[in-house]
Amino acid sequence: IRTALKALGSALGVDVTAADPQKYLGLVLADGMSGQEEFVMDTLAAEAFNLTFVGASAGDSGRGLDVGGLNSPPASCP
Repeated sequence: IRTALKALGSALGVDVTAADPQKYLGLVLADGMSGQEEFVMDTLAAEAFNLTFVGASAGDSGRGLDVGGLNSPPASCP
């Protein structure tokens, strides 16, 4: 994560640890099946503590669920 933050900062020409929170926002999309969400967020908070991070994690336990129902008809309500 630290390496990715450094690479991102280099690509943007910004020191991520001192980035202006009025100009930058962190977006996190995490694999919920990894069980590493807390580690990722803790590391981001420690390394880029001045930024706000938003996002989500998701996982379907390998069941191939159709999240959002894009490929299936709407379920009927009881």
